[in-house]
Amino acid sequence: RSYSVTGVQTCALPILSVALALDYSKSITDTPEFVADMVAAAADFIHQLGSGDEAAIIKFGTEVEVFQPYTSDKALLLTALQTPWEKGGKTNLYAAVHKAVKDTAPRKNPRKAVIVITDGENRGEQTKYSLKAVIQYAGKKGIPVFTIGLGLFDSSILETLADGTGGQFYRAATSDNLENTYLQLVDTLLEYQYILSYVSGVTDEASAELTVQAVSQATTGKDTRPVTPCP
Repeated sequence: RSYSVTGVQTCALPILSVALALDYSKSITDTPEFVADMVAAAADFIHQLGSGDEAAIIKFGTEVEVFQPYTSDKALLLTALQTPWEKGGKTNLYAAVHKAVKDTAPRKNPRKAVIVITDGENRGEQTKYSLKAVIQYAGKKGIPVFTIGLGLFDSSILETLADGTGGQFYRAATSDNLENTYLQLVDTLLEYQYILSYVSGVTDEASAELTVQAVSQATTGKDTRPVTPCP
């Protein structure tokens, strides 16, 4: 079975909940300008948030820490971004993404997302999660993960993570590119993101695909994803 849904934007976009997960592993922190530019670009993004939007700051290396839980207070978010952090040189990427999704899922805002800046290699020896498990979890919770590859990153992991969750993958081969990358994310998350609601009628025993098509003047886009039955 296949369902086709067409949506038309008729009102202002709802407010946003977004978790920023920042990589502080040794491969990032060994280049100080990477850290400085990562913080500056994330701060610019925070400045763009509206009064009803909210964000959380998660920092990860060997450990994963929610450095600033969800808040709409930009001063708290900016202070968290600018505070130095060092808790191990590994890259516990999958655990960080899982935590970001877990904390974002119960937020009340209709639009939700996770943004991850990393070199893309999961090197957390104690990690509990695989790439497949994290993608499945984000899909179940309906949280898109937007990945930004910084420096010498593993594009295959970051592309798979973004595509598998309905997010997008961005390249920032040098930290100078981060500002432009975040400007693109501002457009995507704060201006051009849509929410479609539908009733599929899919049961636990059935399988189906959902096809979404968007038409804007002469431009048309379409994508098909498997439908997950509601629990």
